[in-house]
Amino acid sequence: MRIAFLVLSPDTPSTRFRVFQYLPVLVQQRVKFDVMEMEPSMGTLGLKKSCRLWHYLRSLFIAWSSDLVFLQKPGFIINRWLYLRLLFYLQKKVIFDFDDAIFINRMTGLPHDQARLKKLAFILSRSRAVIAGNPYLAEFAKKYNRRVEIIPTPVDCERYHPRESCTSGRSLAIGWMGTDSNLPYLFTLIPVFREMLADSAARFLFVSNRKGKPVELGFSARIVWKTWQAETEVEDLRLFDIGIMPLADDAYSQGKCGFKLLQYMAVGIPVVASPVGMNREIVEDGVNGFLARDEKEWLKKLQALCADGKLRQRMGMAGRKCVEEKFSLQKSSASWLAMLQRVASENKLSQ
Repeated sequence: MRIAFLVLSPDTPSTRFRVFQYLPVLVQQRVKFDVMEMEPSMGTLGLKKSCRLWHYLRSLFIAWSSDLVFLQKPGFIINRWLYLRLLFYLQKKVIFDFDDAIFINRMTGLPHDQARLKKLAFILSRSRAVIAGNPYLAEFAKKYNRRVEIIPTPVDCERYHPRESCTSGRSLAIGWMGTDSNLPYLFTLIPVFREMLADSAARFLFVSNRKGKPVELGFSARIVWKTWQAETEVEDLRLFDIGIMPLADDAYSQGKCGFKLLQYMAVGIPVVASPVGMNREIVEDGVNGFLARDEKEWLKKLQALCADGKLRQRMGMAGRKCVEEKFSLQKSSASWLAMLQRVASENKLSQ
């Protein structure tokens, strides 16, 4: 079996955790594979049209000569209509994987325009199978494809080790890790952060690919922004005492897969999250973390965790257990690999 992976970018969280961390499983099974970026890398191919054309032709040839194509959610590809149609013409066995509400316009919270939705419907209906990151996304996919499997984005529990339970004399760190596109969610809690800074000794550690310190918080030595790096990701998470995941309650956020929560829980820290989408499935309120609906609840539950070390430890242990039992890479690898093997072994013309 040979698999062609068409991915967004090596640095994209979806690619790192829904493709790259599975690749060692394929190596163990002696499965051959090729990983190709959908869009030519600017650093290696530059802007020359001839280089870009060669990239697309090469990826189509590899897709055609493989037993299966694993296609990630469309970024640029939705605008490369000819390329997309050629891909499905040349290779009938395509698994489409997505972990965001790509059918919703993030800026407006409304469905995308009909032209874009039509292209997305084409992808879903022509794919031999679809992998969705949560039930909300799966329900959308089932409108166009009967063969949909839910596989949440997993955490490698052998890489994410629980942190020490004590704080070693330092003040508690309330932490958030995420990309710059998710900073607006974090900033909805500015009033809560301001009150915490005034009434407690807690500090805040925000880890992102881009700093976004809002002027509303002013300057404080208790607010630290750290640049995200793949090499220090787990180490940075282990500096948190409490992990937070605020979200807006809108159609786009319903598609979030809660991976941030799983990362926090995997290192054994309690979480506070908005009760939106997959967050409600991951967090058992009062057991492995808290759900907070408004600023008042966010403040109350953060204060409760800051004041009670035993509560933090108990919730952290429950969170780690939850990840190990339901959301670990070790658990999901079997389902993921089995789907790839089933599709690859099917008759190329069957649908």
